[in-house]
Amino acid sequence: MAKKIVAIVGSYRRDGTIERAVDAILQAAADGLVLASPVNFFGVTAVTQRFMERLVCYAFWPWGKPGPVTRVKDRGIKAVLVTSSAMPAALGRIFTRSLGGLKRAAQTLGAKPAGTLFIGKAALHEKQELPQAILDKARKLGYELAR
Repeated sequence: MAKKIVAIVGSYRRDGTIERAVDAILQAAADGLVLASPVNFFGVTAVTQRFMERLVCYAFWPWGKPGPVTRVKDRGIKAVLVTSSAMPAALGRIFTRSLGGLKRAAQTLGAKPAGTLFIGKAALHEKQELPQAILDKARKLGYELAR
């Protein structure tokens, strides 16, 4: 049976950090979802935010309930969430809301996050190479989608 992978990449740069990390994940993956966006102004890019806002049809706010409810509960799909920032990864995980937004988008689509990849110090050079540790983690996350 053919495997299906959907990757949503909200980056403005071709062959940039995010695209290369997603490529490494896809080389090792099977069925699943990859949501990826660099950090802009401490959140996802406008392109990714527009995509996430269009997911509104997958949720509704029932009368008398304190919050919205998703229409799709669990499709049995795994998701890998990828983001990058100019700041170090440890600070980026604390001070940005990008991974949280990608996680909510995956859950809205009925996918359970299988792992995250936050690439820090991604703006040191134009077209900088991804460190081997990042490529290894990306492939490991791709294998996690395949399991």
